[in-house]
Amino acid sequence: MTGDLFWQPRVKTTFGISPDAPVTRADFNAGLHPDDRDRVLACYEAATDPKHRAAYDVEYRVVGKEDGVVRWIASKGRGVFDDSGRCLRIIGQGA
Repeated sequence: MTGDLFWQPRVKTTFGISPDAPVTRADFNAGLHPDDRDRVLACYEAATDPKHRAAYDVEYRVVGKEDGVVRWIASKGRGVFDDSGRCLRIIGQGA
């Protein structure tokens, strides 16, 4: 996984990022509310771990990168793995 994220404009808006701005995993991590960060990262790590391949279904707060607004989101998804077990990407949806 490269760290690049491919988000629809509405997802960027949820994270307080301009629709045309590129986003990275660092933007995602930085946007997590401090009180929710460890729990959310644990969910995503379990989803990318080839031994667990856990689906995630988590609600959490984000702090907008450009506007500082706190928003609640719900996100569901799972990792996509190649034949060797390496996680290629995470696909999901948020609301």
